[in-house]
Amino acid sequence: MASSIPPVDYLRLKLFCILEGPGAATLKFILKRGTKVPNPPVSFLNYLNSLKSENSTANFCKLTNRKKKDVFNKTEMDQINADHLWENFDLTFLFKAIRYGCENVEGFDHHAWNDHTKLEGMVKEIKDERNTVVHERRQLTDHEFQGKMTHLKDLFLKALDATEHKFGASIQDITQEKRRIDDVIHDILSCFTIEGILRLDTLRHLPVFKNMFFTRLRDIYKKSQIFDPLCFLSRVSKKDLNIQDIFTKIIIKKEPGDKEIDYLDILVYTQSLGLQQQVTSSTQQQQPIHVIQQPQSTMCTQQPQPNVSTQHPQPTLSTQHPQPTVSTQQPQPPLPIQHPQPPLPIQQSQSITFTQQPTASTQQPHPTVSTQQPQPTLSTQQPQSTQTTFQTDLVHPQLLLIKGVAGSGKTTLLTFIVSEWIKHECERRMKHLDVYDFVLHVLCRDGNYESLEEFLEQVFPEASSFKPYTMTLITKFKILFLIDGLDERNSSSRKLVNDILKRSEMLPGCTIICTSRPETVVDFLQSVSNKYKKSQGIMMGISQNDRTKFVMRYYMSLSVTGSPNCDKLAQVMERVGWRDHFGLPLNLLFLSTLFRDKPECVRENTTQTSLYLAMHDWSLEKLQYRLAEHPQTRDFNRLYREESIEIVLDLIYQVSFECLMENRQFLSRDDMKQLKHCCKDQELPREEMLGSFFSLRETVTTRVSQVYHSPHKGIQEFFAAKHIVRILNQSSDESVRRLLRQPTKETIQTLKNLLLHVAGLLSQKGVQSHPRAIKVS
Repeated sequence: MASSIPPVDYLRLKLFCILEGPGAATLKFILKRGTKVPNPPVSFLNYLNSLKSENSTANFCKLTNRKKKDVFNKTEMDQINADHLWENFDLTFLFKAIRYGCENVEGFDHHAWNDHTKLEGMVKEIKDERNTVVHERRQLTDHEFQGKMTHLKDLFLKALDATEHKFGASIQDITQEKRRIDDVIHDILSCFTIEGILRLDTLRHLPVFKNMFFTRLRDIYKKSQIFDPLCFLSRVSKKDLNIQDIFTKIIIKKEPGDKEIDYLDILVYTQSLGLQQQVTSSTQQQQPIHVIQQPQSTMCTQQPQPNVSTQHPQPTLSTQHPQPTVSTQQPQPPLPIQHPQPPLPIQQSQSITFTQQPTASTQQPHPTVSTQQPQPTLSTQQPQSTQTTFQTDLVHPQLLLIKGVAGSGKTTLLTFIVSEWIKHECERRMKHLDVYDFVLHVLCRDGNYESLEEFLEQVFPEASSFKPYTMTLITKFKILFLIDGLDERNSSSRKLVNDILKRSEMLPGCTIICTSRPETVVDFLQSVSNKYKKSQGIMMGISQNDRTKFVMRYYMSLSVTGSPNCDKLAQVMERVGWRDHFGLPLNLLFLSTLFRDKPECVRENTTQTSLYLAMHDWSLEKLQYRLAEHPQTRDFNRLYREESIEIVLDLIYQVSFECLMENRQFLSRDDMKQLKHCCKDQELPREEMLGSFFSLRETVTTRVSQVYHSPHKGIQEFFAAKHIVRILNQSSDESVRRLLRQPTKETIQTLKNLLLHVAGLLSQKGVQSHPRAIKVS
């Protein structure tokens, strides 16, 4: 049974519908009366380019040729190319089209655009009202809604009246348009359920769901791009350190011996898996690889919006795939919209060009994808090569599994992709994000959702307003799923991942990128439906040449008063940076942080376990300083505090071990209950103790809640190893195998990092070890 719309969402939805329906219709009427509408129809850009300054007063004619090329961004060009009848332009674009294309409107800086008695001011007010409804989160009362609705209706009617004086529109046309707009507003106001709203033909073309969801995701992701993975060490989060400032190149290969896949091309590579390919070849002489790409505008004038046109083009009668040649004919206009169909998923035609040097190698060439037809740019005097052009359509969903050891940067890479998506299109470094309407970031360590619908309702509470159409709506868009940590799946997130895989297998425009440790997903790709085009990549960490630069950037961000030891740190990196474990970003972050406060602890023979030990000892030392100043513990002597901390630490190690064995990173209620009682018994401040070893994160649900979790699985494994070594030292009868609950060979593979830490801790001076106790197989 469909749930009723909450009052606040219902009123905002109605206002949005009034603006995107009758409001957009008003602006479309103004645009068509203020332009010399061509017959036969041509694209709006071609119309503008046909105007001449000697017989047109349109503002577009006043621009230089260079500025004319940068007027529209790619999202706007998608609308222009998809609609030669000018019927389905969204409201924001209609405002821009009027400013540039209508005759007799004032210049861009003229005060008329802010004068609500002038047509220019009315047009701008309609656009501003739409933006306010989309972005403002304040709740509306019924009284406010009625006042706003009445104001909008009056505004539309006055704007229509103004076209008579401005453009000479006929009274008959204006009266007819007023009547139509009044009828649609009445229909909207008479709808008391979402079913009624979605049944309105006018509203079938509205991007209501899309705009609301995009705004919500952008707000969430702005917070997630703050990069401070080690805030639990300092207890102070660096609010100004964006992942964009610190992220560096991470090596990804299909197989260890293969050619590297540029991380900025990871979407290009993944999308190429699901393309239908029509091949044309021309034999030429050998030459180095060249990629032919369509030049793109670098002009960016708007806040990032969902990157595919919000007006879905109507299906055309042709079923042929586009041919690999560039046509000079105008595209066919969409079908008339007198009988609108439900919104259709937007299938973008794409093209890939490989120019490849013929060799005996079996390696795949790396594609570069462009959403526009590539224009040949190589001179005929170039040396010849073998060129293969693929004209493509996305006909299969794609799945890429990225495997990497603990700390190799898997989570950081997905967070970087998210941070790229919310940027302006012209500012992105990662290629081909513009293909997707939404990017959904799923953390497998979260145990709050068991289905995609439940996930959407938690991340986007307004989705409940669209029931029972939520899942129908979401399938109309192109989605990039970023699923982080398959190896960390629990019973809930395992169901969520399975649901995503099942639903997405029928969506050609869907791309899934998963990350995991290699030992836990041996058969994962084989278990995924063959409806997906699948591949995998191995994350190799940071190259030796880039490690010092990465360390320096993070080290500089840690210092408030400058970093006088940069030269010394560079020397340290020359001595230790070549070691394999310093190819892992997490270890480099540890090294940078440790060097800032305890440079003497960074030695040439520093192993991964000794690095973790040094960081742990240093964090304990900092905890001691904080407790010495804390009102609850400042009167305790240091020895008493040390003994109390040790008792709580033993429980933290045990809880970490239990969480690892149960494959979860968030602390359960029972875990928290034990830790709270222990802190209370030892008279230690709970927040200070837990915050020194765990991270606190807000869960994205309909209500805000905070939960503690391990800051990284590698740290959880280190703490679990400390628990095992402590038990082994207490009892000579215990063994690692018994503690691990008689693991199978497959389980031992998943615990490899834990066992390496156990071996490293047992090798430390003063630690007793019993060979029989260490044996696990």
